[in-house]
Amino acid sequence: GAVGGRGRGRGRGRGANARSDIGAGDRAAGSPAASVLQRPLKCAHCSAPCDVHEQFQFGPRPEVFLCPLCRFKLMDPLNAVVEPHGMLHHAAVSQSAKLDFKIEVPDLRQWRRDSLSIQVRMVKVSASKLGHVWPHTMNFSANGGEIFSVLPPEDGHKRRDVPQDISGQLRVGRNAISVKVNDERPNDFVLGIVLTAPCGIPELRAQVGRCEDEEALDRVRRILIGQRKAGASARADEIVCLAPDKLKLMCPITMDRVVEPVRGRECQHLQCFGLEAYLTSNRQMRAFNNRWVCPVCTLILRPRDLVFDKYCSDVLAASTDDVEEVLIDAARGSWSSTSAARPHHGGRAPSPDSDIDEVDLASPSPMLRAMPPAQTIPSLALPPASVPVPSPRGSRLGSAASSPAASSPAAAAAAAIFINGRSPASGKRKAAIAAGVVLSAVALEECEPVAKVPPRAACFAPFGKRQRPPNA
Repeated sequence: GAVGGRGRGRGRGRGANARSDIGAGDRAAGSPAASVLQRPLKCAHCSAPCDVHEQFQFGPRPEVFLCPLCRFKLMDPLNAVVEPHGMLHHAAVSQSAKLDFKIEVPDLRQWRRDSLSIQVRMVKVSASKLGHVWPHTMNFSANGGEIFSVLPPEDGHKRRDVPQDISGQLRVGRNAISVKVNDERPNDFVLGIVLTAPCGIPELRAQVGRCEDEEALDRVRRILIGQRKAGASARADEIVCLAPDKLKLMCPITMDRVVEPVRGRECQHLQCFGLEAYLTSNRQMRAFNNRWVCPVCTLILRPRDLVFDKYCSDVLAASTDDVEEVLIDAARGSWSSTSAARPHHGGRAPSPDSDIDEVDLASPSPMLRAMPPAQTIPSLALPPASVPVPSPRGSRLGSAASSPAASSPAAAAAAAIFINGRSPASGKRKAAIAAGVVLSAVALEECEPVAKVPPRAACFAPFGKRQRPPNA
C-alpha cells in the first residue's frame, strides 16, 4: 500500500530559538558543519568506525555520531531489534537510486507465532536527529510484487514517516527484494530490514537508570547555584531565563502528584514526571518521530536516557498529598513547603467570582453562605407561607411544597417558580436557583422521596402526552 501523503494532525512546533536535540538524551547523528573531519567516523554507541560519503561533513561534535546500524537498533524502543541476529540486511542507497538483494527467512512461521515482526527502516546519514526518514518517493517490492510505496508529501503538509511491517508479505525461505528510490540525494539514505520484538512497560522500565541520594542532591545544588551565577554575570542587555528555587511535585502529563519521578540524564530542570505516564503516552502516540520528548524541556528522552530521581522521590514521600510544590534551599539542599494547601473541589479550586461558595446540607435548615447581598432571597416577591403553592392537577409536588418542611419563604418561592415553569427575572435568576437548592435539600431531609423537585417535563406527565397544565 501507499505510505505518506497528508499527515494526521500537526507535529510539535519548534520556535526559531529552540534548543537543538544534539547531545541531549538523543545522542543522535551529529550536525553538518563547515569543518571537514577525517573519515571514518567513530560511532558513539558501538565505537565501530563508519565510513561516510565524502560530500557529507560532520562536526563540530563527532562524539555524538551514530552509525546507521546503531540508529536502526535505537530508533524504536517499543519494537526492539532482536539480538544478536536481528539485523537481517542493511545497505546504503547508491547514486543509481536502486537496490536489489535477497534475504533468507527460514524461520518465518515460528517468528510469526512468537509475535515477532520484520520491519523496513530507513535513516538519513546526514540527519541531526535519530529518527526514521523516507526519501521523497520509494517503491519496495518482494518476489516480483510491490509491497508498499512511499508517496511525496502533500503541499502544505508534513509527512509522518513510520517503519513498515512486511512480515505478512514475505514467504518462508529466500525472498528477492527490489527497492527504487527517488530523491535529490539518494546516497544520503541507508535501508535496513530488521527482526523486532514488541516491548511492554516492564521491559521499558528496566532500561531506566537511577540517580541515588548524594548524586541527586549534588545535582540540585549545582543547577540552582549555576542559575544564580548565570544571572549575576549576565550583562544588562542580556536576557537570562532563571528557574525559581521551587520543585514542582505535579506531573506535567497527568496534572496529578508524580508517581515514580524520572527525568533525563541531561535535563537541566528540577521538575520530574511520572514514568508510567510518560511511557504510556508515548506508546499511544501515532506520530513516530514526535515520540520521546521531555514534557518539561523538549529534549529527546528514550527510556535508556531516563533516571529515577531519588531527591524528588524523598520529597514526595515526606510531604502530604495536598502539597504541589516545595521551596529548596540551594546552599543546603533542604526543602520546605511554600504555603498551606488550599482545599480543592473535584481537583479544581473554586472561582473567586462564584456566587455561592458553600452550602451546608448537613444542618437542619440549610443556609447559603457568602451570598452577595444584592441577590438575597428577600428581594423576591414571596407568597405568604400559609398559602399553598399551586401545582398541576394530580401532581404530588404540591402537597410536598406546602408541607411544613417547605414552609420557608425561600422554599415556597422556588417551588412556585419551578412548578409553573416560569423563569425568574434576569436580576433574580441566581437567587431563585439558590432557593431551589434550599428546597431540594429540605425535601431530601424531611419530605417523602417523591418530594424532590422534578424536571419540568415531569409536571406534564399527569395530563397526557399532548395536554399542558393551565398557565404553563
